[in-house]
Amino acid sequence: MVTAKVARNASGAAAREKKSTAKKRPPRQIHHLRIQRVSLASVTRVSVIFYTALVAAGLVATIVAWTVLGSIGFITKLNHLIDQLVGSTNYSLGLAQVLVIQLGVGIAWVVIMTVITFLAAAIYNLASEMGNGISIGVVDDSK
Repeated sequence: MVTAKVARNASGAAAREKKSTAKKRPPRQIHHLRIQRVSLASVTRVSVIFYTALVAAGLVATIVAWTVLGSIGFITKLNHLIDQLVGSTNYSLGLAQVLVIQLGVGIAWVVIMTVITFLAAAIYNLASEMGNGISIGVVDDSK
């Protein structure tokens, strides 16, 4: 038992010696950047692309969900339920109808969210003139 403790202590001392002789990294240099103004045109372009991509992803997800729900018979049961509630035998909810409604709502959503994003960027520009913007510290690890 005593020899095991001595061996552990010896290996611990050897590890400490290796750490002390290891090459030490120089301290990281932090570069401070300040964002004082954002381009309203670039914010608008990026937000239109971003929100349009979200609407497109929603359309694809709707198509996939409709296909899965149709294969298990849920859409037929849903149409039957709507027929009973409305009292009509000619009503049928189709994928095309759902996609048209979703596309209309999606276009309106893209416009509204782009305007909100534009206004947020404009408010940021106004506020940064008074408060010198946002300061960001960047560390260069390439060395």
